[in-house]
Amino acid sequence: MSLRASFIAMILSLIPAFAYGYDEADFRTYLAGVKVSALTKGLSETAIDQTLATVKYVPKAVKLDRKQNEFTISFEKYQNNQLPASRVKKAVSFLQTYKSTFDRIEQIYKVPREMIVALWAIESNFGQNTGGFHVPSVLATLAYDGRRRVLFENQLIHSMQIIQEGHVRPTQMKGSWAGAMGQSQFMPSSFLNYAVDFSKDGTKDIWRAKSDVWASIANYLQTEGWQFGKPKAVAVQLPIDFTYDEEIYAKHYRPLSEFKNMGVRLFENVSGNPNVKLIKPDRSTENQAFIAFENFDVIMHWNRSHFFALTVAKLADKIKARL
Repeated sequence: MSLRASFIAMILSLIPAFAYGYDEADFRTYLAGVKVSALTKGLSETAIDQTLATVKYVPKAVKLDRKQNEFTISFEKYQNNQLPASRVKKAVSFLQTYKSTFDRIEQIYKVPREMIVALWAIESNFGQNTGGFHVPSVLATLAYDGRRRVLFENQLIHSMQIIQEGHVRPTQMKGSWAGAMGQSQFMPSSFLNYAVDFSKDGTKDIWRAKSDVWASIANYLQTEGWQFGKPKAVAVQLPIDFTYDEEIYAKHYRPLSEFKNMGVRLFENVSGNPNVKLIKPDRSTENQAFIAFENFDVIMHWNRSHFFALTVAKLADKIKARL
């Protein structure tokens, strides 16, 4: 590393996150420091330069990032929005049309097809809504903005590795405002950990190749510990005098029998006495609650939202009931 590059990297590391407004020259200086970091991690200068040459500052990404905490929709409204009958019907149609592909994926990864297509449906509406943002640009923008610099700078460097490996051209790396890519909405780090070239064409194409998308979702779930044939979540009724504490009940497993002894009533039969958690989603207008199993935590690893995980689980169950 040159003396100048070392100096740039040192200065950038000392600038506090709150100091960043936007200045084009300053943004380019910041990217020069990112290049230094990427080089020290073994990436080729060609891949780095190819990526950074396409990067532009995206003010909309910063605006959207800062508005995230305004999410106030109720749990029931969220589920109603995500679970229309048309979505279930479309999912079933895909599973029937591509039955042989899902047969192979399910056999290899031991993940049920209804879970794969449920995640695909909710993440990108069956590949229709993948986001039109240039991923390296939004990652660079959010890293430069500084609120979560380490996270987004690492993701930017991961995006360079994906480009270096030849899976996508820099200009075609499109996704959400936060950098989630393609039909599976993988962040670059998730792509490197879980993406699969199921079509055997030499690229892991989560943007256009459906079989790669589905197998990559399955590989993610399998890698994170999915247990085939095991439940995800079951709705329950809590006793009237039950005092719910998320720290106690939602973050630690305990035998199901303990909840039954507390008067928690399950709406479905569950065999044995598995270890479970009790989930009571925020902003539930109907005071809903659920017993969550280990597979539920696998979905939570994908997205740390109870709303999301419970809705994906319910959609998968609705799809399975129609197969």
